[in-house]
Amino acid sequence: MIVKSKLTVATPQEPMHTTVLRKCLEFHKDDPERAAFFSTSDKTNAVTFKQVYDYSLNLASWLMENDFKKGDVVLISLRNSWHFPVACLGAWSADELRYQLEDSTAKLIITEELLLSKMKKANGTGARIICVSEQKHANVDDFVAIVTRHRPVPVMPVYIDLAEDLMFLAYSSGTTGAPKGVMLTHGNFAYSFRGHIRKYAEIYSAQGVDGYVPPLHSIAFLPFYHAMGLFNVFFTLYNGTTQITMARFNLKELLQHIQDYHISLLLVVPSVILAMVESPLLDSYDLSSLALVGSGAAPLSQSVVDRLQQRLPEVRVVQGYGMTETSVASHIPTFSCPKGSVGTLLPNTEMKIVSCGKLCGPFERGELWIRGPQIMKGYWRRPELTKEMFDSEGFMRTGDIAYYDKDGYTFICDRDKELIKVNGKQVSPTEIEEVLIAHPKITDCCVIGIPDEKRGEVPLAFVVAKSINEDSIHAYVKERLAPYKRLRGGIKFVDVIPRTPTGKTLKRKLKDEYLKTVKPSQRSHI
Repeated sequence: MIVKSKLTVATPQEPMHTTVLRKCLEFHKDDPERAAFFSTSDKTNAVTFKQVYDYSLNLASWLMENDFKKGDVVLISLRNSWHFPVACLGAWSADELRYQLEDSTAKLIITEELLLSKMKKANGTGARIICVSEQKHANVDDFVAIVTRHRPVPVMPVYIDLAEDLMFLAYSSGTTGAPKGVMLTHGNFAYSFRGHIRKYAEIYSAQGVDGYVPPLHSIAFLPFYHAMGLFNVFFTLYNGTTQITMARFNLKELLQHIQDYHISLLLVVPSVILAMVESPLLDSYDLSSLALVGSGAAPLSQSVVDRLQQRLPEVRVVQGYGMTETSVASHIPTFSCPKGSVGTLLPNTEMKIVSCGKLCGPFERGELWIRGPQIMKGYWRRPELTKEMFDSEGFMRTGDIAYYDKDGYTFICDRDKELIKVNGKQVSPTEIEEVLIAHPKITDCCVIGIPDEKRGEVPLAFVVAKSINEDSIHAYVKERLAPYKRLRGGIKFVDVIPRTPTGKTLKRKLKDEYLKTVKPSQRSHI
């Protein structure tokens, strides 16, 4: 059966950036000195909501003055700072690096001093460059000078087709192949924006609260170039919350900010929660203000959730679900979510679970397909790949194995491509990882399938552990899993599990490197 969200939102009448800029002016009128951003590295360099508004339109004016038009592509390569959202808002108001530059056909690059030399080397298309820098560079325009100058050219309204015009060309992480440019329209983001607002209102009203009450401060350390980080920075701007930007994740700094600014809501990726669980620093700070930790971008082990809640019993840990292709989210958790669920659908969104070409009912596992107004337009310059992603009804395949219960709460089980086929039986690497990570001496792990002459494939575990040997792990797994799910591919101890900046495990990299160094005869251990 097709599952539909119980909530709806009206069709957006304006793009997201117009809404956000208008809200910036409203917050300025309420409090002219109210900071929209300040950096952990330079707290004196605060930027107000009015400055965000002015700087964005100043950049838009410069772009129009220099003949950049609607439809031109701007590539932004910046670490987390106020410059990033201003660059986006300015570009919208005006309407692998070498791979992304050439594939996107970008006409303009906005970057910073730290990345300038790399961008120059990658710039084989002759794109113009704007740089955030205190130094002057030949043939490079100064970002701060542009956004702080007087606007000689007024910013004229340009018609934007919400359904067709692209707002964001987001390149996927490339964990399963070459990065793909995900085409997200102004309408995709506007619907996602409205959907989140409506969903949060419902969640908080169920708790007896009259609508969503935004926090005074939030910590912005998720990369702004990732869809989740980008959406959050603008959603937070819309809500009038002051954002404390971190150029890179640092656990000690993060905990200090939670204590100093009484952070109540923390949006993270699973690797951050794992770092918190494993660190003795957690006991050195007053984290009593923290009420809710929301996780996304990659699967979160229930064992890790349980371990965090053992250390911080008053903190609620939830995880949502989405992809870059869904304009960040399709599911948001509620306070009453069953354990392990990613929540229920965003407004105007539908889903179905399909197995062997047939629709599944409650508690039946299959591939998750999603349809809704926030779903991507397609992949940039990849028409055949785009066609493969959608069925005749307009549902987009996610590649994730899932099921839902009788109340519509959805549970994500695994990636379809990552299932391990052992003697014709499907083995979930996530299930094995859940067992391993629950061991008190194992701090991190990753399970992949490797070729085996007898069984087709067998599970292999990469493990980060303290004071434990391979035999002990095999014995531990043997007590908890069926024989065909055991680690017959062996156990490899590593110092760290490689991940993308957004927390996704680089399983393909681990598998490729392992297969290069190990002969087929050495692969099967049991």
